[in-house]
Amino acid sequence: MKVYSTGIKELDKILGGGIPHSCSVLLLGETGTEPETLAFEILYFHLKQGGQGVLYVFDHPPSEVRHKMKSFGRDIKKFEKNEEKLILADFFTHAFSLEEFYEPEKYFCKRPTDYTYITDYFDNIWQILLQKLGDNRGYLGVVFSLTTVAHWCGEREALRLAYLIATKYRPLGCTIFVLDPSTVNESTLGMLKNRSEVVINLSIEEFKGVSEKRIMVLKSPLPAWLNKPLTYTSLPEKGFFIRESIIQEFEAFKETIKFDEDTDELKVYGAPSVLITRRLVLELLENMNNKKVEEILVEAMIRYLKILEVNTHLKGEKLLEYYLKSLPVRGWGFIELVEFRKNKFTLRKNPTDFAGEYKEGLEGFKALVKGIVKGAGFYFFGNKVRVKEKKCILKGDPFCEYEVVKLSPKRTVNET
Repeated sequence: MKVYSTGIKELDKILGGGIPHSCSVLLLGETGTEPETLAFEILYFHLKQGGQGVLYVFDHPPSEVRHKMKSFGRDIKKFEKNEEKLILADFFTHAFSLEEFYEPEKYFCKRPTDYTYITDYFDNIWQILLQKLGDNRGYLGVVFSLTTVAHWCGEREALRLAYLIATKYRPLGCTIFVLDPSTVNESTLGMLKNRSEVVINLSIEEFKGVSEKRIMVLKSPLPAWLNKPLTYTSLPEKGFFIRESIIQEFEAFKETIKFDEDTDELKVYGAPSVLITRRLVLELLENMNNKKVEEILVEAMIRYLKILEVNTHLKGEKLLEYYLKSLPVRGWGFIELVEFRKNKFTLRKNPTDFAGEYKEGLEGFKALVKGIVKGAGFYFFGNKVRVKEKKCILKGDPFCEYEVVKLSPKRTVNET
């Protein structure tokens, strides 16, 4: 069976190889799970591989969709310029009579809240695709989203539209329908699942008081990894990541590392690491206050970076990036280097990776991350630095972000 790769290795793996050609994919996700990010990621990869695509936009102005995709490093304008590659069909602007506020799109539906006009416009797009695709049959479409169709026209019409597109467009390739399952009744949802060859569910689950985003394949005609959830995240400039796919990126790096579980010692290029491992920190957090754990990590971080610099001959930004790559290998999760300049750098951490395991809760997690951040700051800039917590999960932010700034000798160290 011919399949499309999603561009995400671990997702291809749990799907049984990818998304089958000539099928319908139902991508379920409630508010906050960002199913559209995954759909856009799959579409963008398909276009990069030489395929053709259509993005049917119901939920937002097309300009906002382009901006969001670009913020994740997925600029689709280059594919739109070549109409053999991508058509963006606007169903949003005319629904709210917003023509004067946005530049007109080449492809748009004049009355998108009328089911008849919607189906007629899909027929028009279908005719255009037949001409453009020829015998290639390499189409992939994204309907963003079926939720809005149900809101405007009713669930019955949304179901009919999904059936129509799935039947008519199937010979051309694959269509992904994005839907918030909480907005339709169980009967409609059940029929949509039955009509779709592939069903993927995104959810947010609580684990020991910490929210985690999970992805799970509910249905696939391929030998897929069904009903087994995996943790995922989406990062600006980096796109959609399943945790296992992040770890895969460090397989080559792991070959340079040897870990002795009996002594809890890590070796990089044969040199012992003094940065204590995650397992040991869990024990420290149980038996020490957070401030003490932070101090231990600061000292360990400074000493470890010295060893790492000697063995890798890296300096500055490259050294810090190399160090951050070692963290997932040892179970720490992924810490992102947002910015590195001569006198400051910024690190970002999503606490859902593992914070729920700490018995001291998120305050313990903060002590851990702050120790790593401050230790790096001391190593690169000396002990005259300001560590500023710019964002915090405890304050409602989606991640923790720390900025480290080198201070002049006359200024005093200040932390916020």
